[in-house]
Amino acid sequence: MSMDDRELDLSPALDVLDADGVSLELVNLDGEVAHLTMHLVDPECADCVLPREYLEPVVLELLRTSRPSLRTVHISDPREQQP
Repeated sequence: MSMDDRELDLSPALDVLDADGVSLELVNLDGEVAHLTMHLVDPECADCVLPREYLEPVVLELLRTSRPSLRTVHISDPREQQP
């Protein structure tokens, strides 16, 4: 099955991150760079989730299982947008 250039199967990452109360949404796929938004299902456990700079390489490796050519993942982390 071939994957459309605008699609990315997030399920490998979602399956792992679900236990930590994290959901990911694909915002944009620019060539082989994925831009994702992270949603915290339980804001009370925001500290339970890895910081973005550690999470991005983990998510990249998980997503490469379905798209080996993926080079980079950028995650918009709501914890970094709070005052």
